[in-house]
Amino acid sequence: AGDAAFEAGAQDCFDQLIRCGCKANKEETLRADEAAEEEEPAAKRQRSSHEDYLGQRLWYEDEQLLDESGLGVMMGWEAPLMAKHAEVLLPEGSRDAVVLNVGFGLGLVDRFLQERHPRE
Repeated sequence: AGDAAFEAGAQDCFDQLIRCGCKANKEETLRADEAAEEEEPAAKRQRSSHEDYLGQRLWYEDEQLLDESGLGVMMGWEAPLMAKHAEVLLPEGSRDAVVLNVGFGLGLVDRFLQERHPRE
């Protein structure tokens, strides 16, 4: 739906879809955090959460990268946002730029950066 709204130039609709998508993802994350908090103290969870997060298995499903809990790590509908990031990072005439992106997602920003033709 987000892609269709964006391509049709329906910016208000697109913005609303982004807000709703982000809100839903945030609410889902908060519910998961609350459930985890009941099982284990927050201080102990915080120490291991970074390593656990980086060590978990991810999977791709319908233009989404999901974590073990099924929560979104990167979503296909974020492509317009990633395009804007590339535009800001590499404005027109930035052909001498050298780019290294260490990503953890769908490669969206990488594609948009490459379309802007950095030197490396």
